[in-house]
Amino acid sequence: MEDIRENDSLFSVTITSESPCSTIYSSFNVKATVVTKFIVAVVSISVILFFSAIIPLTIRQLIIIWFQRVVLTLILVTPIAFLLF
Repeated sequence: MEDIRENDSLFSVTITSESPCSTIYSSFNVKATVVTKFIVAVVSISVILFFSAIIPLTIRQLIIIWFQRVVLTLILVTPIAFLLF
């Protein structure tokens, strides 16, 4: 039986390997602040709402609009997150 453990300030990885079956168990524990989780959640919801609309655009136009929307969402949500939390 082989155990590999690696700890870092941002995440920890645990991989366990057992004999012939080579079963690998991996667990990631990400430590993030409430502000970071809030920002990621709002940006994710914004992207889901954007892509749920049916808009006849080219892929290039969709990528440009997506990038603009993510940047604007980050600009608007980040100060709000720091004020709330």
